[in-house]
Amino acid sequence: MSEQKKTKPIIEDNIPEYIDESIKKSIQDFAAYLRENKMQPVWNHGQEWWSSYKGEVICVIQLPLPVNGYENTWLVNLHLCHINQYEELVTNEGLQNIILDNEIYCVHGSDKLGVGCSPNSPCIGGETRTILNKEIKGICRRSSKSTRIWTPDQVTLDGIKRLLEIEKKARDEENLSEKKIWLGYAQISEQNERDPYPYVEQKNTRPKIEDVACEFLDGEKLKNALNFVAYLRTNKMSPVWASWNHWRISSKGRGVCSVKIGLPGFSSRYNAWRIEFQSSGFDDEKLLPDERLKEIVWANVKNCKHCANCIPTPCKTILGKEFERSCNIEFWNPGIEEIECAKQVIQVRLGL
Repeated sequence: MSEQKKTKPIIEDNIPEYIDESIKKSIQDFAAYLRENKMQPVWNHGQEWWSSYKGEVICVIQLPLPVNGYENTWLVNLHLCHINQYEELVTNEGLQNIILDNEIYCVHGSDKLGVGCSPNSPCIGGETRTILNKEIKGICRRSSKSTRIWTPDQVTLDGIKRLLEIEKKARDEENLSEKKIWLGYAQISEQNERDPYPYVEQKNTRPKIEDVACEFLDGEKLKNALNFVAYLRTNKMSPVWASWNHWRISSKGRGVCSVKIGLPGFSSRYNAWRIEFQSSGFDDEKLLPDERLKEIVWANVKNCKHCANCIPTPCKTILGKEFERSCNIEFWNPGIEEIECAKQVIQVRLGL
């Protein structure tokens, strides 16, 4: 990663060798198109390149890691910040399905209670969003407000290029003296209305995790969360605000884990919290010799549901056990046993 920060690699030099030639050509041609049209793809992190126009991100390209075992795919993530200004044009030109067909839907449908996509996580069902003047029910609350297209074919890429041209024109016509914060182009219907501004407020105030925990949590959940945060501070791993109700934990410059409060994607006061670890670096079963600790970790491995922009490996070994399409390790509403396990995982992460 440090070498990439210095060199700012270009997309063409980082396409994995196992990618099919036809897909590789699509990536190369699309990257060339972006450059030719003043949307230069710039390396951001990992296998992501961000293209901006008029000072705002307009498109993100993500590739799988250049090692065997990852999917033969790539991702185009469109940030159509001004789409509300040209919704009718999108429909008239037959481009609406590029957006509508790539929404992420809740596994429980609209407003149905159930266990969430992560083991043991609560879910209150999908929400209703109005997109391109069409009311759509059951969309995952965790899903992004941008449009993510996996492995687009040539027809879809042509449509993506047209959408980018229309978005560029809208940005050119905007009064650039008025700096705006994009909060997503999907409109939330009244029955599921949420306030999008707590992120902006928190970004300005950088609240302490204890204060937010007391606002969102109660009972044993609040007690356990506060005790875990106290443990972190005692061991010189103070939580640092990263995003809405999200704090990153580091030690001596090394990322350890994250703590998140409430449910992702919306701001309702929901009595839930979680400790989240990236699952990389936990291959060896000897890292946690205690079998009970392994079982707790395995029971909290999240399977990929394409809720973010990542391209996970189809198979990953965690503490000696193989998982398909694994994502993070997430301890939702952990009790005493899970918190003790999380502490041991932290020790592993720190190499202690």
